[in-house]
Amino acid sequence: MKRFLLCTAILFIIGLSGEAWSHDQHGMHHHYRNHHGRAHHHYSFAQALQIFRKNNPCPSTWSRYGSCPGFVIVKQGRVNHPSRFYWQAQ
Repeated sequence: MKRFLLCTAILFIIGLSGEAWSHDQHGMHHHYRNHHGRAHHHYSFAQALQIFRKNNPCPSTWSRYGSCPGFVIVKQGRVNHPSRFYWQAQ
């Protein structure tokens, strides 16, 4: 659990120093299409996790930062997008 929290904190800090969006040579945002045909931005893991935590505080402490006793963040699938994360009780 401590290792998970340490990795999450490191990825969060790395995400703060990166750009919010990736750009091509013309300054355009990169997109991919999901199975519904909707466009989504490419996120790094750290960016997606940061956005998830901002919009989904810890269920046990209601904090958007730091540890979350009794819960872990789980990611569904391979796509790094905030909608793919969820809280799971330990």
